[in-house]
Amino acid sequence: MELLKTTITILSVEEKTTKNGKTMFKIKGTDGKFYQLWQSKQDGTDSMAYIAFSSIPKMGVGKSFNISYGEEFGEYKGKTIVYRTIANAIPVEQETDDLETSRLKVTGEDEKWKGIRNEKRNDIKWMNAINNATIIISKRIDSFTEYSLEDAKKDVKELANWYFKLEPYFSNDNLPDELDKVIANIPF
Repeated sequence: MELLKTTITILSVEEKTTKNGKTMFKIKGTDGKFYQLWQSKQDGTDSMAYIAFSSIPKMGVGKSFNISYGEEFGEYKGKTIVYRTIANAIPVEQETDDLETSRLKVTGEDEKWKGIRNEKRNDIKWMNAINNATIIISKRIDSFTEYSLEDAKKDVKELANWYFKLEPYFSNDNLPDELDKVIANIPF
């Protein structure tokens, strides 16, 4: 089946369930034509078009979409009718040239990678905080012989937490007053 492309603005969406339990949406566009959109593909997973429409409140009513659809002719109550089945849909505000980017946006794949990126950033931020705290304490620990290993661990942890919470708002030369107080309480 050859896919046709057009841009439509959604006027209405009507949900229907077939006899075999599959969900189909009857969509009316501003072009006066009706389109059908199947919720799931034959393998049972959600269709890309359904994901695009369902990601927008009210199934995209009032919004414009660039769609790809197929046309099939059939008969209903003795009349010839055209079934327009939407295969893919991209909200107009997304770039239509980059289908891979739009697929990632529609499926939430970019959110997954954003989460991974933030987690890695926090890991690096924490390692830097521990490193900075260790450097500050190690420079001063040599002069204090009664300073125990447990006290050093506690102070590194407390100081590292301050670095982690306040990064990137300061540098070593410009520590906030609260951090100065924490450092002042370390017995150097």
